[in-house]
Amino acid sequence: MESFQAKKNMIEDIKGIIDGKKRTIKNGERVVEQIPSLPEKVEYVKNHLFELGLTCVSPAKIHGIVITNNYPLISNYNGYRIISLSDISSEKLNENIE
Repeated sequence: MESFQAKKNMIEDIKGIIDGKKRTIKNGERVVEQIPSLPEKVEYVKNHLFELGLTCVSPAKIHGIVITNNYPLISNYNGYRIISLSDISSEKLNENIE
């Protein structure tokens, strides 16, 4: 079983992906670096559909989702779904996206 700190770190990492905060340890110090947030990435895709070759996709159909290798300890954060790789092949994914 994972330790409490490992679980806490996993949740912080997932939230960081959505919030645009990359947390690392450098020289024994905890460092938080700003990176593009998931909402910013989704907006970029919506605004650049043609350049990305997605001309037949409606911007309203584009949503962000976080996919983890292992079972995520949280399933939603700030309106974004978090799922595991094993959820992708299940019928459950298609039901919950729409």
